[in-house]
Amino acid sequence: MKRLMRNQTNSSRSRQPQAENFAWRTTALAAALCIMLNMMHTNANALSLGAMTSLSSLGESLAAGIAISEADTKELESLKLSLATPAEYSAMGLDYNSALSSAQITLMRRANGSAYLLIRSDKTVNDPFVNVIVQASWSGGRIVRNYTILIDPPTSNATGTNTITTPIA
Repeated sequence: MKRLMRNQTNSSRSRQPQAENFAWRTTALAAALCIMLNMMHTNANALSLGAMTSLSSLGESLAAGIAISEADTKELESLKLSLATPAEYSAMGLDYNSALSSAQITLMRRANGSAYLLIRSDKTVNDPFVNVIVQASWSGGRIVRNYTILIDPPTSNATGTNTITTPIA
């Protein structure tokens, strides 16, 4: 009988650490899940710059568009845009193209309402590729993005497509 009571006492003691261990693991797992969900929520509405598309050919003035993948109205209203200076290109070890010296970057909207960035310069591009560093800051953050665009030679049978766009003030 003593032996039986001793076995019952030992088994109840061995169950207690397992229950505490399970509770600790469950709490840690719940905390990790909450942190991950919170991180996903804060980044869900961040402004995101997409791919850059060349809108010009060699020997023409520089024109390029950058898609804005994710942005809400508040971010677009507070958006400040600029291109990097020659000194910033040098600091990053990149070549600065002189066509960028007069370039302007503007926030635009397509006819369907989607936003994009338009980069235009009145200087011609004679290099087959151009490095472009875009700096964007808004009320919720800042991003610096480096693009390298390939500029194709002009084609004789190119058909132009007109896109109606309006600048966002």
